[in-house]
Amino acid sequence: QVVIVSESLLLCQLAGNNILSQMLQKSVVKKSSFSASKSNALVFSKRLIPFEVEIVLGNDKVPVSSSKRLLGVTLDSKLNWYNHVDKQTTTCKRLLFLLNRCCKIKWGLNKEVLRHIWSGCIEHILLYCCAAWVRVLRNNSMVHKLESVQRLIALKMIKSFKTVSYEAALTISGLPHVIGRIHERVLSYAVKHPSHYNQIIPCLLYTSDAADE
Repeated sequence: QVVIVSESLLLCQLAGNNILSQMLQKSVVKKSSFSASKSNALVFSKRLIPFEVEIVLGNDKVPVSSSKRLLGVTLDSKLNWYNHVDKQTTTCKRLLFLLNRCCKIKWGLNKEVLRHIWSGCIEHILLYCCAAWVRVLRNNSMVHKLESVQRLIALKMIKSFKTVSYEAALTISGLPHVIGRIHERVLSYAVKHPSHYNQIIPCLLYTSDAADE
């Protein structure tokens, strides 16, 4: 991966093309190759891009995408993390729907097994890298998406109908609130990485105040 930071998008483009040109020259010496079709460029900017970004590798243009998945994290051009939350919630719901084939209302896995599946698998997938996207909790629709995943497993644990509310299912199942779990993980990360403390804690305070309202 090549990361270029600059206040000018034009300078980023020139620097990127220069770096790729040097990489291409060195690849000839080392007898390796790079493919433009298998590469992607992603521009992080909250401003409107006034021109078409052209990243060239050899004689081919590198496609510029609006989002890219890297090490399990979905990065988008605006860095609002909505695509990442959508991806994680969709993955978790797909796993739960597959689990639903062997876990019906009146038979299947018992409550404690489902609790272990949630805490040992689903929760880790859902909250992966939450210290980076905790500011997403400012958006109520994203909060509801995260809670909807936990509601599915809670309904299976208490073997209830779909009409039961999220709050009731969560209370009866005894699962910790998913938003609270996010706060715990983010605080733990902030303690281990003091340099990021001032950036993370305001996000937690903002989401807590919004929840109280």
